[in-house]
Amino acid sequence: ENQYDENGVLLYPDGEPRFKVIYTNGGSSLSHAASLYPEGTDRIRDFYFNGGSYTGSCAGSAIFSSGRSGNTIEPTYYRLWGGFIKPHSVESISVGLTIPADSPLLTYYNYGADSYIDNVRFNKGNNINQSYTIPEGTEILLYYDCSDQPMHGQIASWAYKDSEQSGRGVVIGCHPEAYSFGERLELMSAMISYALDGLGSPDVKACLDKNETRIMNKNWNTLPPFSNIVK
Repeated sequence: ENQYDENGVLLYPDGEPRFKVIYTNGGSSLSHAASLYPEGTDRIRDFYFNGGSYTGSCAGSAIFSSGRSGNTIEPTYYRLWGGFIKPHSVESISVGLTIPADSPLLTYYNYGADSYIDNVRFNKGNNINQSYTIPEGTEILLYYDCSDQPMHGQIASWAYKDSEQSGRGVVIGCHPEAYSFGERLELMSAMISYALDGLGSPDVKACLDKNETRIMNKNWNTLPPFSNIVK
């Protein structure tokens, strides 16, 4: 990014995404969100709603949402999905994950054909409570299996695509991202693949006609259909 790049590194000057997917990792969701300031959050939102996809784990799934505990709006979150997560203070345990039969993640791997992924790290993560109001279009990808913990049986991973023009968000409340082999690696790979398969439809400026010259030398914010891609 430089002083002349008014959109930051995520977008071309005409508003189209430069990259296919962005990932937000774990940590403190509130600190992560606040560190971007409103301008940074707006760029993430522009990236998603203009067609770029999103993945996130733990804090990254919380920031994807509108807030916490069922109804507490967090204005610094990305707010790409209109629902709310339930945070937990449970630290450094392993959880199991059950895969519903209609989960799109099964398109990419069969996970040992038992619809189950074991020993995934959970550290102050989150879930969607099934009692919450869940926005229409939300896809449930995984449930927690940890009978002695408060998130048992709750939604661990979900996906959401706002429109044909937006990207797809694919997030999870625990940590599959740190593994280099096995079903946990396959899970992270499937999440990224599903996000990539949900890229938004590009905004076509015009259809070029044979032997007709089209000069693309205008400024992006004055005449977008004829703007340069690089300023």
